[in-house]
Amino acid sequence: NGVTGQLKLAPPVEVDRPLAIERFDYNPPGGKDHMMARFMGSLVTQPDFIWSPYKDFISALHDNTWSAGVTETHTIRPTLTNEARVGFSNDNLYWNRPHSEIPSLVSGDGVSLPGSPAFYAYKNDNRSWEFLDNLVWARGRHQITVGAGVLLRASDGYLTAGRDGEYFFTNAATFAFDSP
Repeated sequence: NGVTGQLKLAPPVEVDRPLAIERFDYNPPGGKDHMMARFMGSLVTQPDFIWSPYKDFISALHDNTWSAGVTETHTIRPTLTNEARVGFSNDNLYWNRPHSEIPSLVSGDGVSLPGSPAFYAYKNDNRSWEFLDNLVWARGRHQITVGAGVLLRASDGYLTAGRDGEYFFTNAATFAFDSP
């Protein structure tokens, strides 16, 4: 209509995901022990998770997960074995809302207004520690296992839904006249 024009934009699709899984085994001389260590890491990033045509308002998604564990198995005698384990894991999923000092601006006619299209920022960070010890006794056709374990978990995070405010404009003209 001479005041506005139509432009169709498509957000890019990109996911970066480096992965690493390693395991190390060691049997010291004597044959009574077996040690194992493992590590796993996954770093997922989606740079344009919440996309905007205004580059300063794009939110990236991050999901970083890693874990490590160590096991030691000791044969006390042929019918008696002890197994000890320690493990740690961390999962951190988050995205930010850039320029949170600017409220969300929404236009009812589909016009992309400056500002973050994200209504909130989010973070969920979980950590776990596990300690375990088992004693296995074999006697004839029977096997007796006794042991104990401890699992410690911690979570941290936030959800900022609505914290930064939102203004709704009927169309681009009401935005131009500052009339939400």
